[in-house]
Amino acid sequence: IEKLRRIRQDKVNGASFGTQALVNSQDNGSALKRGELGLAPASNYVPEFAAATLKLKKDSISDIIETKFGFHIIQLIERRGEMVNARHILIKPEIGEESRARARALIDSLRTKIVSDTLKFKEAALKFSDDQDSRNRGGVFVDAKTNSSHVSVDDLDAITFAAIDRMTVGQVSEPLIFSTPDGRSGYRLLFLKSKTLPHKANFSDDYPKIRQIALEDKKQKMLELWFKKYLPLTYVRVDDKYKSCPNVETFIKLN
Repeated sequence: IEKLRRIRQDKVNGASFGTQALVNSQDNGSALKRGELGLAPASNYVPEFAAATLKLKKDSISDIIETKFGFHIIQLIERRGEMVNARHILIKPEIGEESRARARALIDSLRTKIVSDTLKFKEAALKFSDDQDSRNRGGVFVDAKTNSSHVSVDDLDAITFAAIDRMTVGQVSEPLIFSTPDGRSGYRLLFLKSKTLPHKANFSDDYPKIRQIALEDKKQKMLELWFKKYLPLTYVRVDDKYKSCPNVETFIKLN
């Protein structure tokens, strides 16, 4: 926070926000673009970031805001309705050994209570979990493709799979170190609610996955029908310098 305060004051004193982002921002995706994120719907961003951006006027700079990624200051470049183009500088808090030790002690104590049945796993997840996506479901994983709580082992990372593979139903894992997609690290407990052995797919056990496969198949068939209907009616002008391309010649012959 103090570092961002100094950067913000430097900008007020005439320093370039883009240069400051290039030098200081820990968002590797935007830092090389001088902090610029590009024109996109504000809803693409986490709520705190979107709200702060929509309050800004052109070229103005936000106060320091906190999101799950760290601390930011934001400069609005352009706004078109709900579409915004902004720059930001992200500083991620450094996690020291003392913080790691506190986190480990907390998760160890939660595991002890869960194993002794003085605290339910879903209650611990709701009260203590930092994973906003799963905490309100009592910590339950959900497959993003099928919206089902049954997750294929193929979709699990290696560490999670290795832990679950050794567990029995109803067992709670030891604390596991893991990394989030945004580069943060932490500890987590896994609770195995159920496990389905390899089997021939059936509607009782696999309806969400079967539904997803059937839906994708129907989408593909509809798309193919659409192409067959409209390609003969669609005029395509090919520039002379591309007419000798074999792929273009094949396309023209087919249509």
